[in-house]
Amino acid sequence: TRGAYTKSDAILGITAELNPIPFLPMKSVATLGQIVVPRILRDAVYDGVANNRYSIMGKRDVCRIDADGEFDDRFVDEKLAEY
Repeated sequence: TRGAYTKSDAILGITAELNPIPFLPMKSVATLGQIVVPRILRDAVYDGVANNRYSIMGKRDVCRIDADGEFDDRFVDEKLAEY
């Protein structure tokens, strides 16, 4: 059996399981990416994005996803986190 996926294999594995847009075949795109693009090249791109993620996407002190408080119940209370 295969162990854990790492770097670009992990991203492509996750992508294959997602289906956010019904008319975009994510599984096919991910499989094609694994077959056509060599792992060394995929991992180089992955490392480039990982090493520059803050300059690419910026850095914030607060969660961007929960701007409206919709997911407050899924986060640890600040008071509990202090211990």
